Amino acid sequence: VVGQAIPPVAPGDNKLYLSIYTPWRLTQARIDGESASVESAQELDRQVYSSFVVVPAGGRTVIELDLTGRAPGGQSYRLTLHRQPTVAPDEVKTALSVPFGWRVGGLVGTKAERRARLEADRTLEVKVRRQW
Repeated sequence: VVGQAIPPVAPGDNKLYLSIYTPWRLTQARIDGESASVESAQELDRQVYSSFVVVPAGGRTVIELDLTGRAPGGQSYRLTLHRQPTVAPDEVKTALSVPFGWRVGGLVGTKAERRARLEADRTLEVKVRRQW
């Protein structure tokens, strides 16, 4: 809802219900750096974590989820991002961190970050493998 909602938001603000599907368990959620409560359920053989989020007019909102689970060793990690039906495409920054002893893609380190402009649905993919 852009504009009035229950509870009301400022004109031009975008209040949305965000759901993130993952096979992993949520350990912490933050919205704009502040601890956030999210609803938890199971759907489509995955965990789903959901919350209302307000994106201010002309602004941005940062959503961070710390997840824990087993990495698919030797396989690709895939993150599918669905474009929202808005006039301007979403700007998305993703970060994937793995524990010591693992590596992300062809990188030597344990963390990969990527920015994406969502003009259509998009799947980001990276290999996760043991270093030795």
